[in-house]
Amino acid sequence: MVEHAEDFLRYMEHIRHAPQTTLRSYRGDLVKLGDFTREGIRHVLAAEYGRVSPTTTRRRLDTYRSFGKWLGRFHGLDHNPARAVRSPKQEHRIPTGPSVDVLFCALEFPDQATPIGARDKAILEVLYSTGIRVAELVALDLANLDGEGAKVTGKGDKQRWVPLGLARFFVDLWIDHRPYLCGRRGQQDPAALFVSQWGRRLDQRSVRTLVQRWVGCSPHKLRHSCASHMRSSGADLRVIQDLLGHASLSTTAHYLSVDLEELQRVYRGAHPKAKRGQQ
Repeated sequence: MVEHAEDFLRYMEHIRHAPQTTLRSYRGDLVKLGDFTREGIRHVLAAEYGRVSPTTTRRRLDTYRSFGKWLGRFHGLDHNPARAVRSPKQEHRIPTGPSVDVLFCALEFPDQATPIGARDKAILEVLYSTGIRVAELVALDLANLDGEGAKVTGKGDKQRWVPLGLARFFVDLWIDHRPYLCGRRGQQDPAALFVSQWGRRLDQRSVRTLVQRWVGCSPHKLRHSCASHMRSSGADLRVIQDLLGHASLSTTAHYLSVDLEELQRVYRGAHPKAKRGQQ
């Protein structure tokens, strides 16, 4: 791995509070890099050409650009070589999540009379009702429940409040069952909202497995279904942006494949500077 890479990773973890998934991606990208030059970066990208998607290549190049920016700030690097490497064209692939009818049917599958069934039902309801990320779901503590919603910690440790709606009812049912799992071998994680059969905090892989089992898709597609179903029912893009925890409105627009005209309409109605010169 290139020089100063470990220092960069520690900086991203402790100062920028990057999530573990991001840190693993950064490490994997930097391990592939022999030397931090334009030729070294091109060699890595060329070796994978045709074997990885353009999205992966763009993400890897973004890692190298962030690393170069950090080197310039803390180690006096005059020129960021990653800036001299052109990114591949961005794919415009929009995930297609399950329909309303399919989801309503699938959500009835878990047996709520059992602890595991009640837990799975609550997880599915929360994911679909809020559109939160898997990492945000497994990080939820009992203390994060707040009235009819929950306080969620997203990317960059940014907190937001999301409404649970009817999912709160199923969360409460799960909480009634929760002691049966936590008490089987001693309570392993008293703070965690969702726990495994052994009382430990549920991990992301387990959530992906159970969503695939009950719904037949990934949690990310549930997140997309939440957003697209709200949008088709007339929800404002800004509301969906806040719910999903997107940093910018353009991300939400791209996520839902909203056209440029629609994005401009929302912008004109939301941003005070956009109204300058209008009658």
